[in-house]
Amino acid sequence: MSSAASEHYFVPSQKIRRLIQQEFDAVFALPNALNMANSSETTLGRRPPNAVDVLLFPTATGAAPRLGDQEDSRVANYVNDVMTVPASLAGIPAISVPVGYTGGMPLGLQLAAQYGDDELLLHVARHL
Repeated sequence: MSSAASEHYFVPSQKIRRLIQQEFDAVFALPNALNMANSSETTLGRRPPNAVDVLLFPTATGAAPRLGDQEDSRVANYVNDVMTVPASLAGIPAISVPVGYTGGMPLGLQLAAQYGDDELLLHVARHL
């Protein structure tokens, strides 16, 4: 990668990724283990107001498409997957759990937790 391309694409994308990570860090009760050395709020047991352990949100914008009904549109496919992007960008653990059906097709909910809190995430997913 040329230095011009790095400065134009890579560096700004990494800044955006850090902002997304910071937004998630502000929500979770557990401090981000990767950022503890750089944080003044690293005291274990100290929870931000309204902090959560796990987030629950839709996995997709609707039910899974039927095999023969899938659209060939890249935009439509991206929009259906857009709910999984924030956790991936932030580098936090997330899991999709089937929670029901609509029109005979499965619906999923996604759970996400703080970086390093995988065990809790799996425990909650198992109960859901």
